[in-house]
Amino acid sequence: MTQSWQIPMTHEARALFELLHRERKLLLGGDFRAISSILDEKRELAEAASDNTPAPDVLRRLNELLTTNQALLQAALAGTRDATRRIAALEQAAKHLTTYAQDGKKERLATELGSFARRA
Repeated sequence: MTQSWQIPMTHEARALFELLHRERKLLLGGDFRAISSILDEKRELAEAASDNTPAPDVLRRLNELLTTNQALLQAALAGTRDATRRIAALEQAAKHLTTYAQDGKKERLATELGSFARRA
């Protein structure tokens, strides 16, 4: 694979390349606030780079970075959704215990939070 610094790039393509690397680091670090702050810059650089069409090697490398970052973002979002569902399930379990009666029917028993759970 050709290293990115060996591929001749326009100023706009290089700036986009550097921004995508920065975005990747932010994704890996979980800094979503910082990621949202660079979206406008990313859009502007992508538009500027497309005005002056980069070489095929540059386009391929930029596409690889975009694809990688998109996969990282999708994984982070999936993890956030899973965590949200898990927290909701734990909160529900803290409120009610579902069990079965002797006749086989489901019963929901209210649970009372102890003083420890309220402080935590």
